Amino acid sequence: MNMAESAAGKPLPRIFVISDVHIGAGELDDFVPRLQDILLAFLGVLARLPQAVELVINGDFFDFATAAPWGDPQLESRSAHGLRLCFTEAQSCRKLENIIKSHGPVFDALARLLLASPRHRITMLPGNHDADLFWPKVRQRLLDRLAEGPVNSRSALNGQFTFILERQYVVERSGARYWIEHGHQHDRPNSFFPGGNERWSATAPPIFCDILGHWRLYECPGTLGLVRHINHWRPTYHSISYIKPYSRVLRALIAHNSFSEPGRPLMVLRHLVAMLGWDVDLKTALGAEDDATRACHEAVETLLQNLTPQEEQDFAAFLGERGLVVTAPLAHYAKTEMRRDEIINCIASEVLVDEGNAGSQMSRDTLCFIRDGFIKDVETRALVHMAQELIKKRIADYVLTGHTHDPCQMLGKRFSNGGCWIPNQTVESTQDASKIIFEHGSVRFRMNYLEIGRAGAPVLRTFCRGSIDT
Repeated sequence: MNMAESAAGKPLPRIFVISDVHIGAGELDDFVPRLQDILLAFLGVLARLPQAVELVINGDFFDFATAAPWGDPQLESRSAHGLRLCFTEAQSCRKLENIIKSHGPVFDALARLLLASPRHRITMLPGNHDADLFWPKVRQRLLDRLAEGPVNSRSALNGQFTFILERQYVVERSGARYWIEHGHQHDRPNSFFPGGNERWSATAPPIFCDILGHWRLYECPGTLGLVRHINHWRPTYHSISYIKPYSRVLRALIAHNSFSEPGRPLMVLRHLVAMLGWDVDLKTALGAEDDATRACHEAVETLLQNLTPQEEQDFAAFLGERGLVVTAPLAHYAKTEMRRDEIINCIASEVLVDEGNAGSQMSRDTLCFIRDGFIKDVETRALVHMAQELIKKRIADYVLTGHTHDPCQMLGKRFSNGGCWIPNQTVESTQDASKIIFEHGSVRFRMNYLEIGRAGAPVLRTFCRGSIDT
């Protein structure tokens, strides 16, 4: 999708890019009143700018995975081939309705932005937390709600609000190409490649028929972890999803044997396997000094040595159901590489169903994890590699992403990440992560956005209720 430079004599719009607002509903909603007030102030400032404005919402504006209802078993299913699926169109619409009821002022502010000038535009891309935007009725309900704003805004929606149901949105100006992409397709646990084929476009949406004949969204491993496990843990450990890099969360869960919430071993191992090098960007992001095999085995060893008695019993039963009969305490299995490989391959066989390779064994050569379990910023490194390839091939001059919640600029500002608008804490150690999760430490807010000017690199800024530079 391209937006060409304006015709001669017409000023170019100021383009503002935000992502990862994660507007939800119910007890797991991260978009607290303080954050809503700041977003409303930001949208108000954009509406008052004298120039034409395009607001690009680069994925995860909504958080359907955590929005109520989230605890119903009917929210998950499988296809006839075993592919994991989650929400139906009706279920996604119900979630959106709850989001609308919880955050009506946001929708009013979006409508006012469009009404402020016929030259203003809003462009929205879905992310892994709001893949529900691929449902036609979800998109239509969103447009209908904007038309119910403080004044009739139906006319303002005529060409001013656009959904981009593709991986990228490309803006061209002053001879430069700006590639805007959420970024989750380069993060294996949160990507949408069921059966090895990308399903993230208007012509190939991530929608499949389940065994009962109902059309549902594909459930990537990240969504599975939220729906099955983390959503249930959040009421007690509310900061568990605020920590970056996310791998620190996994390490904290691996080692913290007093964490008694059910499903810990399965969630950790499924995510571990999902990160084992199936994505070329992640593999390239890792350096030669990263001993992936050793790191993976150390993580498994630590987990197996820190199981509670109930976890030991439940996990042994899970493995037995999948053909791996446990004949000794799992702490004994942790001591040998062969036994650890058996457990890894058992989990991999289950996860690989989604890749169309059920029963495949993962050799040591294919294991590609992170040195010492977790290299800081590995997800960002994967996105930087993606940007390098696009720039090298002259597909893009500048690449803008979100997803990682890590505001930064690299490659001489040719790569930019806009961060997020929810609580977010970068931690340097597993100990720091554990303190935040299990001792309820504080987490700060960071509201960042990117602006594409008339030419040159995007500018990364933080909004704090103030004015926007003119």
